[in-house]
Amino acid sequence: MKISDVRPPFFLLDIPENYNWKNKSGVIYSKGGIEVGKFKILDVSGNKALCECIDHSADLNNRCYIEVGHDPGTIQKPEEQSAIKMPGGESLVRSEIIKIRGIRFVKQKNEIFITENPVPVSMVPDISFSGIDNFMEKIEAGYGKKCKVNYFGSDEIKEYFIQEEEMIMLGVKNGSPVIVLFSGAGFRVNRVSEKILSKLKYEIYIPLKLERL
Repeated sequence: MKISDVRPPFFLLDIPENYNWKNKSGVIYSKGGIEVGKFKILDVSGNKALCECIDHSADLNNRCYIEVGHDPGTIQKPEEQSAIKMPGGESLVRSEIIKIRGIRFVKQKNEIFITENPVPVSMVPDISFSGIDNFMEKIEAGYGKKCKVNYFGSDEIKEYFIQEEEMIMLGVKNGSPVIVLFSGAGFRVNRVSEKILSKLKYEIYIPLKLERL
């Protein structure tokens, strides 16, 4: 059941006709089937339920969903299988996940792991290019095995992150930091300074990739 009208940490659920909610809490999953938090139902009016995400609300978005069991109202975790069913009948292959310092990296077919949700620049303790390098080094140290965490190239950002809404992402082009701006069906690449990075720290996101060594 897809969630809608997200205003973290709250969202709405459209309840099918004659549906009786027995459980008042459950688990929220991302589009890729990754658990992003738990929720509780606060109020029900007509066919809509007002819900609150009670943890990990930063990962909550309109592409998240919950799974409902055959017993009306029973929230259940997806079965441990190679593929999961999405609302609408779409099948997605379950991927290996690495979680470090609260950041989820999802394995891709080319054996690299990428951030399921790009990291907001505001999460970096020292908002500077050296501060971001230190942030990536701490992620590497937190993995406990040999790995390399790095920026995406601007072309890789366009390949891996198809945007349905406006977003600004930080990457590199020819070794220099750039921002990739998505707007509708188009995008553009601009050079970026630390001053702009600091000024737009709540609007710029950093997609990261992790490669095992």
